[in-house]
Amino acid sequence: MVPVTTTHTVSATDDTVTVGRFEIEKSPVATIDSGDWVSVETRYHYNDGIVPGMDITAIANLRRRFRGRGPHSVTGPIYVKGAEPGDVLEIRIRGIRLKSYGFNFNLPGEFMTGAIPEDFPTGHVKYFDLDGALMSTRFAPGVTVTLAPYPGILGVGPPLDWPEKWPVGLPRELGQPEAGSFSTVPPGPFGGNLDNTEWGVGAAVFLPVFHAGALVWTGDSHCKQGDGEVNLTAIECAFGPVTMQIIVRKDRRAEGAWAWPIAETRTHWIVQGLHTDLDEAVKHAVRNTIDFLVREKDFTRHDAYAFASVAVDYRITQVVDIVKGVHGMIPKAFFDDAGHFACTLCDRRFAW
Repeated sequence: MVPVTTTHTVSATDDTVTVGRFEIEKSPVATIDSGDWVSVETRYHYNDGIVPGMDITAIANLRRRFRGRGPHSVTGPIYVKGAEPGDVLEIRIRGIRLKSYGFNFNLPGEFMTGAIPEDFPTGHVKYFDLDGALMSTRFAPGVTVTLAPYPGILGVGPPLDWPEKWPVGLPRELGQPEAGSFSTVPPGPFGGNLDNTEWGVGAAVFLPVFHAGALVWTGDSHCKQGDGEVNLTAIECAFGPVTMQIIVRKDRRAEGAWAWPIAETRTHWIVQGLHTDLDEAVKHAVRNTIDFLVREKDFTRHDAYAFASVAVDYRITQVVDIVKGVHGMIPKAFFDDAGHFACTLCDRRFAW
């Protein structure tokens, strides 16, 4: 029997949106049952503070004004009944509707953001009109970019215990500047600002749970980004809304690779590596690949290591959020039982 589900709507308001922080004690903006759908509206950076025509000096001043916070407007938290620490949360990205415009910028070199700030001392901003019907935008005369929207931030509440350097080489004050208040800039095992371009419509995302209710947040909405996000930003936009189905997975435990974000698309299983050092992020992604293949496909560790070298593509997720990301793309097509167009990791009680 298929469980009964409800659809919830969360608008982006001054009460539901927080700029630059995940606040663990914030009252939930919605309380849902496992399996329910939720349509979440998001805002542009700095609480809709960046609008077409604003120059890079004004954007840099916003950065100074919100020092100690990310620029991201995050909607949440959403409380999922039944979710407890140690569970895994399954989030299916069901649909995305775009708002009207987007922008890309690199801050002046003094901020030391982006991959090569020393080469771009003055900073720059570029605005885009978004065609949500054709899913495209004009980048320049003769250059049209196909949009591929996804939530740059999708995460659960980070754990309150953030020991020094835990677990991605990040100093405590950069992750948790104040007790119970977490910067939205660095991603972690809770997801957050992962900037993984694979997390678009049709993907299922799995996150470990650290708090009762999981406390789901989303924001930093992206319309198009290249792996790496090298100048600091994607085409940053806002969703009106992103629709998700959220399911508590009591049958999985947040252990090994499952203690970190995992995703599945029609064609790949995707594991994540994170660290302030990109080399360490690669190692982390490889280790999570091995653990995933041992747990899910009964590989030996040596065979998993070999398969990772033979068949898995490792892509740089982003290099601009203090904690850098590398994601391993495990192709499902090589597995006879993978069901190329099925979500093999999803809760089968709920039809895709």
